Amino acid sequence: MNFVDPWGLCEKGQKEYWADFWSWIEESGLASGFTFNGSWVNPLTSRGGGVLGFNRVTFWETNQTIDYDYNSFDRGAIGLDIGVAMESVWAFGSGNWEGNFDSLNANIALIAVSIFRSSDQTDGNGWSGISFGIGPGIGGAIEGTTYRRSPIQPMRDLGY
Repeated sequence: MNFVDPWGLCEKGQKEYWADFWSWIEESGLASGFTFNGSWVNPLTSRGGGVLGFNRVTFWETNQTIDYDYNSFDRGAIGLDIGVAMESVWAFGSGNWEGNFDSLNANIALIAVSIFRSSDQTDGNGWSGISFGIGPGIGGAIEGTTYRRSPIQPMRDLGY
């Protein structure tokens, strides 16, 4: 019986394996960070209510960290999602983080979860990911948000 080792783990030592693994992560377009947001999405308000937030993202390939703010004022939302959230963000992709994103969000008791993707995924560029964390609130919603680079970089200005 032949053992198939597609990753070559048995041929390399642990040190070389982990070096290759981190190299792959850096080159694969991984981004991570955190987000804070408040939402008041409900069917009784104009355009379905909204969401307003702050997002700090580190792009692993370039080791660049950028702060963004976002809202749903121009795009709207559908559902019921009332509360606040602080979440860890993980995404794969390439290209600019600014622009329109679509997300499916849920708050259950103290848990907040969302899946998201950039709306305009052209020329192989775009982002898809998940966020999860603490979010006292209720409901779930489909939200369209617009991200822009924050004119004030509060975390950077504080030395983080």
